[in-house]
Order: sequence, then structure tokens, then C-alpha cells
Amino acid sequence: MATSKIEVFNRFLNLINDVDICSLLTDQDMTEMLDYFIKRSASVEFKNCKKDLSDATEPVFYRESFIGDGSSVSYIISQYPATPNEDSISMFAQVDETDVLYGFTESTKTFVLSATPTLSSSIVLGYDDVGQFNETLSEEEMWILAHGMILSWQSSKLRHTSMIKNRLTSKDFKSFSPANLLEKMLELHKYSYKEMHRLIVNYSFNDFTGFS
Repeated sequence: MATSKIEVFNRFLNLINDVDICSLLTDQDMTEMLDYFIKRSASVEFKNCKKDLSDATEPVFYRESFIGDGSSVSYIISQYPATPNEDSISMFAQVDETDVLYGFTESTKTFVLSATPTLSSSIVLGYDDVGQFNETLSEEEMWILAHGMILSWQSSKLRHTSMIKNRLTSKDFKSFSPANLLEKMLELHKYSYKEMHRLIVNYSFNDFTGFS
């Protein structure tokens, strides 16, 4: 069985406390950012994973527009995965930019809206698919990936603070609030690297039966 990327995303979000990620980004922006973090974690931080982490699907954000005719409640979208992962996919249905109740039949790709849209109303239907790893990941592997995502998240924050520092004089930077966090961020980053290394070392010895 496959493993939805949302399984790793949720573990990552449980490990951090970043209001910006959850409240200031759109769902698509957040998914694209998390997907960047998870790709870096898989290809850089967790290269010795025993599963093929490169065998994964990309996020998809599909939208199709319709115009209400005042009588129809059924609408067929042109695209939908042949074998969807129910943990990865969330459906999207709006009429005049307001979320509406609906039913959806996968086999026919048909939305049935709970109320009839008015004549000339704007209807947008579709789905968001965060993607999946095509192999089944263990709990340990998912947590290691989540910790690898933390390193990318911390690096982005450190880069942002360093850019501010480069634009300000030393005196101005010391009076600027992020400056007070820079040292703590660097220490946290070092700790995260050590924790990631510890997790990977433990993982690498899972099947170790002793020296022959």
C-alpha cells in the first residue's frame, strides 16, 4: 500500500509551532511548501531510507469551472485519479465563491450539489491531491522524514533572518526583535541535526544482528 504525504505533513506540523504556516498561507501554498520540505528531507537528509522515496506522486490542484443554468445540480469533471488515495485527496466545491454541500461519485467523476445553483452563477469544482509515496512507510520512517522537514523549515527561517542582518547595521540589527532569536535558532538548528543523526543511526541498526 502507498503512504499519503499528509501522514508526514501532520507529523511535521505537530513538531513545530509556526502560526504563519497554518494561518497566513493558502492551502495550495502550504502544500507546495511542505512538499518542497519533504522532497529535501527524502533526497538530502534521509538518503539511506530502505524504501524508494523517489517513487512518489506530485501534488495536484485541479479546478474546473461551470456556469449555472438554474436547473442542473449534476456536473461532471474531466479529470480524477484512477486509483485515488483517500487520505491524500480532498474535494472542492464552490458556488459564487462560497463552499457548498455536495455528493461525489468517483466512477463517473460526478458532483451532485445539494442545492440548485442560480442562473449564471459561477461554479468551481475539483480536488486537491497532496500526493503519496508509492511504498508503505513505517512509523519510524515517517517520523524521520518529518524531522528532516524541520531542518528545511529552520534553514528557511535562518536565511530570512540573515538577509535582514545583512541589510541592517550591527546596532540596528541588535535592536531588531528577530536578532534576539537568532542565537536560539542556531542552537535549535544544531540540536535538530543531532536529533536527525540519532534517529537515522538507530534506523540503520534495525536489522543488525551482530558482527560475523
